[in-house]
Amino acid sequence: MTSPIVPMPARGDCSAPQFDPRKPCKLRRYFTDLNFHFGRSHTTDDQERKHHTCYYVDFETAELWELLAEFGDHTKSFANFVQVIYKLYPDRKRNADG
Repeated sequence: MTSPIVPMPARGDCSAPQFDPRKPCKLRRYFTDLNFHFGRSHTTDDQERKHHTCYYVDFETAELWELLAEFGDHTKSFANFVQVIYKLYPDRKRNADG
């Protein structure tokens, strides 16, 4: 028996993943939450995952992430895209309290 498919939450929903670019130490949590929802919604397509990654962040962050070559390049995996996002926040390990 397979688990039921739960749709991705709407932007702003209390269960939606959240990332504040002023608190880059929370980036890992953001991707952990996204992966949880990807599993529940059975979202496996890399381009769809990239879209959802940008959907939940503020406008400026989404604009930045969507400019990355890995966002629009269908030959680049979701993992490639995430790796490049982490490089945008080199201070993410400092100030773990956020």
